[in-house]
Amino acid sequence: MFWNLVRYEFKNVNKWYLALYAAVLALSAFIGIQTQGFKNLPYQESQATMLFFYLLSLVV
Repeated sequence: MFWNLVRYEFKNVNKWYLALYAAVLALSAFIGIQTQGFKNLPYQESQATMLFFYLLSLVV
């Protein structure tokens, strides 16, 4: 009986974890591509952009 309950829980929770892992993977790829683009910006332009993302991370 216990193992049936455990199996049922893993089936339900697995859907949430799969979606969560997919979202984290997509977000990390997006942030990685975006930060690679910052290497080509001049210093003055990148300061404002990095400040924006820093403030955004404080809000979240």
